Amino acid sequence: MYNISLNFRIAVNAEMNDLIKIISTNFDDFYKDDFSERSFLLGDNFVEIVKNDDYDIRLSNEDDDAYLYYKYNIDFYPKSEHVLLSYQIKLAKRIRDLFRKETIKAEIISEFEHLL
Repeated sequence: MYNISLNFRIAVNAEMNDLIKIISTNFDDFYKDDFSERSFLLGDNFVEIVKNDDYDIRLSNEDDDAYLYYKYNIDFYPKSEHVLLSYQIKLAKRIRDLFRKETIKAEIISEFEHLL
């Protein structure tokens, strides 16, 4: 049986402060300490926001694969082996939809994309 990785990434085209604000105000299980401005805990996931080295303002708005050129990647890593695929799918979709509601371009990148 093929194991699907539960890690996922959301590519986003927005400023980091906006991303953290949207997530922190919409999740009760958000926890961020003062040691890192780019990482936090969200539910059963460790989350890290990473600047995309390939960021290109023009391509992020025009290219067929624009998400490859978005400003940031938000990486989600389950904290334990007890996290379920269904939980990760719901979380990924909820966060993507929150960003899109705020008119922020967002795309989920994962091994479970076909299940979204």
